This record gives sequence, structure tokens and C-alpha cells, in this order.
Amino acid sequence: MTSHSPAEAALRLSQLVDDKFRLLGVLIEKGKQQQQQITAGDATALLQLLAEKQTLIEELQRLQDEIAALQSRGDLAWASPEARARCQSVAGQCNALGQLVLELEATCERHATTQRDAMAKQIHDFSNFNSRSSDSYSLDDETRLAEFDESS
Repeated sequence: MTSHSPAEAALRLSQLVDDKFRLLGVLIEKGKQQQQQITAGDATALLQLLAEKQTLIEELQRLQDEIAALQSRGDLAWASPEARARCQSVAGQCNALGQLVLELEATCERHATTQRDAMAKQIHDFSNFNSRSSDSYSLDDETRLAEFDESS
């Protein structure tokens, strides 16, 4: 990170917080898309979306690291009390959006688990059906002989 004057650091912090706000908004939209992909069962689109989200999460971490470094300086010189209050307000909104992102992730995880379990049950049921079907085709010798016994 380059060295900023206290005024430049405050301005940069405000820009980073605005960037974080925008990025969290994108992550919320991606989370909603993720829910739709899980419901649709489109694994290819879901994997592509998850890769996009991973890139966004890495960018969010980079922003957060830079924000933390600026906040730790302790010598920020804000252009005005309003500029500082605005940055604090947006940071508070970021916290709320971050919580929403986490809630969406938890919802997606639960939904994906439910979908996975339902698919596993279908596969298990189909496997049992195939096994029973195979059993009905293979008659033991006694059954075969009784069917063709002319004296009955």
C-alpha cells in the first residue's frame, strides 16, 4: 500500500468503503442467482456462478484488508464531519449487506443439501427398483419347473 497523507487516507478509506458497498450488492445478486441455479438443478451454470463469486469474494477480502490498514492508522483527516459521517453510514450499510450475504449463503447451502439428499434418495430408490426388477427376471429352478409342469 502506498503512503497517504491523513487527508488522502480518509478519502481513500471512503472510496474503499463505497467499493465494498457496491461489491456486496453484486454478491447479493449472485446469491439470488445461486438460489435459482440450485432450484433449477443446473450444475454447470452453478459451478460457473460459484467461480465468479469466488473472484468477488477475493476482491472483497482485498478491499477489507486495505480498509483495515487505513483504519489502523488512527490519523485520518476528514474533509468535513459530514464526509466522516457519510463514510460511517456506508460502513454500517456494508455490515448489514454483509450479514445478508452470509444469510443467503446459509440458505443456499441448506437448499443445495436438500436437493442433494433428494437426488441421493432418488438414486437409491431407483437402484432398489432395478434390483427388485432383476430379481423378478431370475426365477429359481423350482418356479420354472412348476410353471411348465403339465400335470398341474
